[in-house]
Amino acid sequence: MVAIVVALGVKLVGGLMTAALVAMPACSARNLSRNLLQDRLLVICFGAGSCTSGILLSQVLDYPAGVLIILINAAIFVTTAVFKR
Repeated sequence: MVAIVVALGVKLVGGLMTAALVAMPACSARNLSRNLLQDRLLVICFGAGSCTSGILLSQVLDYPAGVLIILINAAIFVTTAVFKR
């Protein structure tokens, strides 16, 4: 399943964006979760939240959405690394 997502993602949005959308929310969630259920729920929240806020900010700031999504994912990761369990 992951291979299909990555293969389609690279074709549609590029390699850096695919890495940001797949790996960064998972790494951020891993910093905070205690079990697999928490991990999966946090991945969904971080991924959906960063994509939604990146798209909304792109409308307001007139920057490309992809760049903002990656920056938001990076900010979430750094923040969770500080509060690592």
